[in-house]
Amino acid sequence: MALVQAGVYAQAGGRETAEKRKPVSPTEAVARLDAIVSLREDQKPKVLELATTRDAKMKALKAETTADKEALKTKRMEINKAYKTELGKVLDAAQKEKLKAHREAMKKEGNGPHKMKTADEVVQEIDAVVKLREDQKSKIKTLAENKNASIKALMADKKAGMDEEALKSKRKEIMKTFRSGVNEVLDESQRKLLAEHRKAQKSKYDKK
Repeated sequence: MALVQAGVYAQAGGRETAEKRKPVSPTEAVARLDAIVSLREDQKPKVLELATTRDAKMKALKAETTADKEALKTKRMEINKAYKTELGKVLDAAQKEKLKAHREAMKKEGNGPHKMKTADEVVQEIDAVVKLREDQKSKIKTLAENKNASIKALMADKKAGMDEEALKSKRKEIMKTFRSGVNEVLDESQRKLLAEHRKAQKSKYDKK
């Protein structure tokens, strides 16, 4: 039974869950960028326009039902690439350097959009949904620690030049093993609660 849901397991496996992250509104995008590079007042409406255009394209893409998953992924990358290109035309050299440094720092520290949750964070989030017993917390923490260790080792393989498809396959195996382990630890009523929570989170996300 696949009970993984966007809220509890979001970001746990890095890029695999990127598409499930909560969307950022154009206004939020401007505010976040402003906090990083200190936008001038004349730049803000330009960035807002770019973010609004990107948001509209992403929503239109989400509504497509005929394209396959890989085609959608390619289109999504093209939309983001176009946004970054146009954003580069709005920012000055100093701001571009600030943004570049910020991205590199976040990537290095693991605090970017693909941040991996700690084992304790995973336990806390599942506990908030299903009310874990103490023995269950310990078991799930061990599962989460093993999962995180495997993901970190996979990232080392990536730096060593492992094929992207092979990385994606291994990442899926790691997450599948983790989810299976969690399901074995939970009792039937807890699995049901997690499934209902997943359904509610998905419905909430789809309305964004």
